[in-house]
Amino acid sequence: MPTATIIRLGLRPTGQRTFTLADGGMSVMNTYATSVTWHEEPLKVVAVESEGPTMIGFNLLWGSRIILDAREEGDITIDRLS
Repeated sequence: MPTATIIRLGLRPTGQRTFTLADGGMSVMNTYATSVTWHEEPLKVVAVESEGPTMIGFNLLWGSRIILDAREEGDITIDRLS
């Protein structure tokens, strides 16, 4: 999540974690406590500070059906599996 968004939301810092990047490199990033509504349920999550695009982790997606249009500006639909 970009720093400007973290500041705007007033997120509480929780420390730092080391992450393995897609290219195999390692990066230490700041983490923050927050909550989201996911599949109509409140959920506590850890936000990770990064200046790249905002992403969600696979753990959050687990139990979901993901449909995406693989093209620029393509739609993405995420539904809870029954």
